Parts: sequence; structure tokens; C-alpha cells
Amino acid sequence: MTGTRRRPRRPTADRARLERFVVVAVLPVVLFVVLRPDPYALLSNDLDPRFYTGLGTNLDDFLAAVGQNWYFVSRWSAYLPLAAVDAVFPYATGRLLLRWALAAAVLAAVAALGRRCGWRRAHTVAAGTVVLTLPVFVRAFFSDYVEYVAVSLGFVLVALCTRPRHDDRSAAAVGVLAALLGIANPWSIVLVSTTVLLGVVLSWSGVRALVRHAVVAGAAGVVTFVAGWAFFFVGFGVRNIYRPTLAFLVVNPQTQDVFRSPSLGWLGAFTWLWAPAVLLVAAAALRATGAVRFGRVERALLVLCAVQYAIHIGSQLFAGQSGLEIPYYWAFITPAFGTATAVVLVRTFERLPTWAVGVTTAGWLAVLAVGLPSWAHVPSWPAFVALGVVAVVVVAVRPVVAAPVLLVVVAVAHLGPPPYEPDPVFGINYSPRYDLVFRNDELRTPQILDEFVWFVERMDAVPDDAAASFVAETGQASNNTAAYGAHVAGRLLPHDRGVLAPEFAAEIRNGVRRPVVVYGSPAFVAEALDNVEAGVGPLRTLVDVVHDGGLGFRLVAVTAVVSTGS
Repeated sequence: MTGTRRRPRRPTADRARLERFVVVAVLPVVLFVVLRPDPYALLSNDLDPRFYTGLGTNLDDFLAAVGQNWYFVSRWSAYLPLAAVDAVFPYATGRLLLRWALAAAVLAAVAALGRRCGWRRAHTVAAGTVVLTLPVFVRAFFSDYVEYVAVSLGFVLVALCTRPRHDDRSAAAVGVLAALLGIANPWSIVLVSTTVLLGVVLSWSGVRALVRHAVVAGAAGVVTFVAGWAFFFVGFGVRNIYRPTLAFLVVNPQTQDVFRSPSLGWLGAFTWLWAPAVLLVAAAALRATGAVRFGRVERALLVLCAVQYAIHIGSQLFAGQSGLEIPYYWAFITPAFGTATAVVLVRTFERLPTWAVGVTTAGWLAVLAVGLPSWAHVPSWPAFVALGVVAVVVVAVRPVVAAPVLLVVVAVAHLGPPPYEPDPVFGINYSPRYDLVFRNDELRTPQILDEFVWFVERMDAVPDDAAASFVAETGQASNNTAAYGAHVAGRLLPHDRGVLAPEFAAEIRNGVRRPVVVYGSPAFVAEALDNVEAGVGPLRTLVDVVHDGGLGFRLVAVTAVVSTGS
């Protein structure tokens, strides 16, 4: 008797890859829909991200207006991806699609670590969910400032550098990633150098292999730099896109960050800065009691977090820098902190049944979505220290509850810090308000972004818009003129409701400054136009439009009626 031959089953590896692809592609979308994160992060840094949004939406006019006179034009790895998606999609849609791709890359990096460390699939998904929703990651990730590059590509670099063996392709990838991170911000040297050193240690296979891979990585990095130079030289006639950064470093050699607060009053209030300490001490306690065994790669990731944490502390307290205080510098530790968090969670998840892992992860998401009640906020830094000590003791005594306990500490650190008021003399509040990251419509950032894009699009109808000077209402309108680099190009005119200094009025009257754009709320624009005309003389209107969405601003472009005499 002949039997029917059964069709061979698809290889398990193929099915596993398909499942990973589905999770990596779908999970970011699900989390975005459920948590509704702030899509255009501006808190604690309301102006700087808009320069990069401007470079992404208005690259040619921005370069024409600013030229090579400010360092952020050098940071093309942060804004060219924004310009690329803007060329294909509406900007608000395109930047979300870019975040989707980067979030998938971060999840893929966590999955790669999971395979390398032998994590169970359910635990890897749970850890990836936590990593992708850490408030410190989300706040930086949705900014157009350079930290979004650091927190996304940084995870990919960490995963790549934990390979047990490297070949020419992986070495080249390390070189490209290191170059892209370095171009985005020189502060990346901490992230890149420590992570690459980790890779050297983990994949050590002799001096000859190290030299070969170093040469390949270096060559790939040089090619990346040269490709950026060539793109701007050929496409925009910029002779050296890196000159502004080099000139800035030469002209500003000070070791003291001028944007630092003169006091340390923020240190106790910014409890998220203490979260890595609690995590690392808890990991040490788990290992010391024998409750958890960390593998070689996992130990290396914990050490990486500790080293970067020490460098950030040292830069702030002993080197005159701002590695702790300013959130967009602190964000550079996120890949190391995130992977260390994943390591500790996964190893403590092993003590829980699968349903408990799911409940713990769901509880984390629920806290992010709902927020912490006021009674759950710590009233002072000693209270948070006490919470951290209690958490470490509980973790050491009852390792089975380590994961939920540590997630509570991380949640309180970010969502429930004590009250904070900045130094009254300094006046700058750097708090990133992680408690407002999720499901908070009061920030109106979608409307702010919509207004920004509308402004750029309407400015295209203004003749010679790259040469425009601006009389803008203080606040959102003034900040939106960053689309033309107005703050650093000398084109944002100081005024009092449109009343200009005599020298600026004379420049407009004589046609030196043309066109002039009055921009802001309709009431402001109406008053400012009258005052500008009173100081300058007759004006000719070039464009006059009001936005029926966004923030409802009005844009009027004018030029002086220059008398030719009789």
C-alpha cells in the first residue's frame, strides 16, 4: 500500500523570522494608538527642534538664509531623513512613518539581543514593549532635535556590538552608525566609544582581526562623512558642510557649558536621573544572592550602562558640562539604560509564569496611559531614595516580584518626581515633564506642527522668501521663524508690537530688508502692521493669509514702497 506523502513543513527558522517581523512591524503601531504619545516633543526645548524641522521641510531656503554660519547645518544625519520623508509624504505623516521604521529597528535590536542571550520569546516581547515606552525614550524619540537619532540608532549600535564575531559587513555597519551618530552631535562620542569598546571586548579574536575590522569601520565612517560633504557640495553648492561645527568648536573652546544652572537644586527633583542607580544596584543584589545569573553579554550591557552613567555624572559634576541636567544630553544614555533594563526584566521574568509577565507588562502600560495619582508622587528626593532602598531590599529578599517592583520605581522616577522650580536667577526650566508624554492633548503639539508646516508652505508664495526678515509675535510664531533660521541669521527683528528701532525701520524703508513678514495671531498682526507702517512709511502687500487650522495665525508679507524721487 502506498501512502500519501505529506508536504514538508516550512523550516522553523523561517516561521520564527516571520513572527519576529510581524511583532516588530505591528507592536509600535499598537503602542502608538494605545498610549497616544506627544508626537512633536517641545517641552524643555521649545526652539531648537524647530531648526531641524525647518531643515527637514525647508532645506533649500534654510541653507540660503543661514549658509554656513551655524553649526546645526552640519548635523545632516538628523535632518536629511526628515527632508527625505517630506519629499514623499505630508510632513506630519512622513515623520511618523520615519519613527515607525526607527521604532521597528529598536525592537529588532532588542530581539537580536534576546536571541543572543537566549531569552524566551514572550519575555523578549515584554522587554521590548517596556523599552519602547520608557518615557525618557519616547520624549527624545518624538523630537526633531538630534536626540531622536541617538536613542534610535544607539540601540542598533549596541545590538550590533554584542555580536560574538564580526565580519567586514558588521564592521562597516558599525563605522556607518558611529559616523551618523557623531555627525548628529559630538556628544555621541560617549555613546559610540563605550559601545564600540564593548564590542571589541565581546568579540575579541586577536590583534589581526581587530586591526582589520578597525580599518573597515574607519573606512566606512570616512565614506559616510565624504558622502555627506559631496551631497551638499553638489546639490547646494556648500563648500564644506562640516565647517560650521568645526568653527564653533574653535571659537567656543570653553569647557563650561553656558547653559548650565548655577545651582544643583534640580538634581533632587529630576528623579529619573536616579533610576539607573536603582536598577544597577538591584541587579547586583540579584546576582549576589544567586537569584539571577546573567550571561556574558548581559553582564557587559550592565557594565556599559554603569560606565555611561558614571561619565554623565562626571561630565555634570566635575567637567562643567550638562550630561545630567539638560534632557537632550541625558537622553544619550537611553540605549544603555534601555538594554540594561531589558536584561534585568527578562532574567526576573523567568521567575514568573507567562500570564504574570503579561499582567506586569499590561500594568506598566496602564500606568503610562493613566498616569500616577498625586499621592503616588514622591514629595522630595529623600523620599525617592527611601523608595529605591526599599525596592532593592524587596528585590533581594523576594526576587519573584523583582520585575514589577523595579517597574514601579522606574515609573515613579519619570512620572512622579517631586515639585521643581528652576533657580530664580537662572530661570530656565529643563524639566522634560515625562508625566505629560502620554495621552495629553493639552500640549497641542499636533496643532503647533500643523502651524509650522502651514507657515513654510505659505512662505513659498513670498517672493525671495529666503531673504525675508520677520516681525513675529513672541512665542509660537517667533519660534516658527526657525524654519528660516531667523534667530541666528539676524532676520528676527526685535520690536514692541511692531514698533521697530529706527535703524531697522530705515533698512526696510530703503529696501535693504525685503520682504518683511509680520506673523502671529490676527490681532497681533493687525496692530503690528499699523506700527510698522507708521515707522517705515507706505507698504505694499505681497501675501496676506490666515490659517484656518493649526494655531490660527496670520501671515502678511510686505515691502516698503521705495520713493524714486522726482
